[in-house]
Amino acid sequence: MSKNILPPASVHYPDQLGAGEIRVLRICKEQPIVKYQGLTLGSYILERVPLGKQLRGDSSQSSASTSNEDFPEASPDIDFTALSYVWGSEDDKMKIVLNGAIFEITQNLHVAIILLRSEILKQPIWIDAICINQTNSVEKGFQLAQMADVYRQARKVIVWLGPSIGASDTAMRRACVIGCKALQYGVRPSNEPQEALELKQDPQSEELLSEVSEMVASKDPTQHFPAYDFVKLTYRPWFSRAWILQEVTVAEGEVWIACGDVGLPLDVFAAAVKLVALWLTSELRKVTPAGTSTEEHNQISTLMERIGMSKLVDPFFSAWSLISQFGGPTKQDNPLLPVNPQASMTLGTRWKYWKLRDQGNTMSLMSLLTRNFTLDTTEGLQCREPKDKIYALAGISGDMGFLGDPSRFCDRAWPAHNVYMDTARHLIGLANIDVLSLCREQDPSLPSWVPDWSKRIRQPWSLYRDDGLFHASGVSESRTNTFLSEAGDASSRVLNLNVYRVDSVKTTGLKEYGSIWEAGLDDPFDYKSAGEVFDTVKHFLSLSKRGYTKDAIWRISVGDKETDKQGQFKRASPTFEEAYVQMVTEIRSHHPGKRYLGPAFAAYQNMMLSMHGSTPFLSQQGYVGLCPDTTEHDDVICIPVGSHVPYVFRRSANGTTFRLIGEAYVHGIMDGECIFESLSTEHIILE
Repeated sequence: MSKNILPPASVHYPDQLGAGEIRVLRICKEQPIVKYQGLTLGSYILERVPLGKQLRGDSSQSSASTSNEDFPEASPDIDFTALSYVWGSEDDKMKIVLNGAIFEITQNLHVAIILLRSEILKQPIWIDAICINQTNSVEKGFQLAQMADVYRQARKVIVWLGPSIGASDTAMRRACVIGCKALQYGVRPSNEPQEALELKQDPQSEELLSEVSEMVASKDPTQHFPAYDFVKLTYRPWFSRAWILQEVTVAEGEVWIACGDVGLPLDVFAAAVKLVALWLTSELRKVTPAGTSTEEHNQISTLMERIGMSKLVDPFFSAWSLISQFGGPTKQDNPLLPVNPQASMTLGTRWKYWKLRDQGNTMSLMSLLTRNFTLDTTEGLQCREPKDKIYALAGISGDMGFLGDPSRFCDRAWPAHNVYMDTARHLIGLANIDVLSLCREQDPSLPSWVPDWSKRIRQPWSLYRDDGLFHASGVSESRTNTFLSEAGDASSRVLNLNVYRVDSVKTTGLKEYGSIWEAGLDDPFDYKSAGEVFDTVKHFLSLSKRGYTKDAIWRISVGDKETDKQGQFKRASPTFEEAYVQMVTEIRSHHPGKRYLGPAFAAYQNMMLSMHGSTPFLSQQGYVGLCPDTTEHDDVICIPVGSHVPYVFRRSANGTTFRLIGEAYVHGIMDGECIFESLSTEHIILE
């Protein structure tokens, strides 16, 4: 047989696909197994089929309308499966026979098609690495543009996490049991604080959590739930890939998740993830200083507050005692065991998408970007091409028409920076002026008002306008683009803004005292720097003539915010005054951080950590607050019309334009006080 097999260089794609067409993979029935150079290879064929209303009988979801004459060789009512997976390493590729010629695929994909062989026998499967000609950029552009339609119209979508490792098969089987019970109880994979279901103190919820505990502790191999192995599943590479978000979110058919030899419905898996997170939360709350060292308990309490354990968005951290129950690594190997917050976010996005769709709404691009790329609890979704962080959301968002010609998806002449500029201008045009809060990590080649999505972007100090925490430009500002003085040329690198000019910076803590609050994601709480921030703020308040009250110092240091029991942000309360006093006392002690001082203290620490990259400032008119650590003397503080926070701008060398430095917290103007003083608006040009 091998003499009839063509070498790898042979052409597998004689025809280029256009919009509304796909190829699907079938097992070659005439010769399913082929011997080639001592290897036994699976043999497959590609079939060109229409992608359109014929597949699902729903023309509203089709990317293109096609007729049978366009595809004389295809069946108009074909059902197919779509595979959602990670390509994996390009090293040591495996061989299959495709259309009578050798074709190489990654090891991860090779394992998948072997273990999913029974599924492929039932109906053909769509796999991007095989069904798209990866060497044809024009075809790739059209195919990527309609990829959401592929997954939307597939009869079944299979998520492939990868081969079995350790007790992952057992973890998947037990997850099916606890996931079904969780669904019966009402647990859903929502990651919205107001929609998340926290298990109440009632017999049914306690019974559910008790069952998880019993399965974890069980010595019976037929009953034991290897929770640690289940948690590790949430760290499989699939959960960190940008493109998978739309692949599972828009799917209208069945969605299954498979790992090794075991598969289960995705909604059951998602409910199991949520229930395990709830269980970890319940167990972690039982940890007391008597159960751990004081330093460890402080760390655990701080982490609980930092991620908002009670809001159940990312309730994923466990204590050392839980790790030992899991049979997992020691404290030295893995200091804390989280359920991957990115997994929770991905699974929750599908749930939210369909809830909004049932209500006749869609997910905005702004919400998708901030949910998936700006949380401190996760590094965000990853992709090979920087611009794919935008393109990968095209099938989910309801406002992506600005992307234009689909061929740009693979056009290397259309760089990521152009995509980022288009995206920023589009979002600002939709009244998302808080995009400016995402521009701290600036690339010199980008305009200062454009977020650089190729880098990790941290959550803004004062969150977003829709959170309703601050109203610096007044609560009556409409959700229109009144802050834009003119639309401007879409290709322009400048942005025309209407702003209220508040003041200019007189000095900063960094300049006067070297006071800077870096608060990197992996940095421990820096008591010495915290003390310097307090001292600097206190000194600047003493120099101000604005009549600040005594609560200003402890409010400024945390940006005047905290979280409630549901994890919702609110303005700082008097409990933070007590925490501030504790903090000052702790800073003055010989060994700060060695005592457990309660949840309010940990909460205050975390709100300080959220003010990353800041330094105190004093303005010419006596305003005091926090500004970016790159702020300089004479930088201008302005509130864009419609903005919930003020920003710091710097006049450019040409004297006519400005560059954005970043958001600011200015005590005494965050509720529109400046607007009430009848400040007039002026026009500035941002570059």
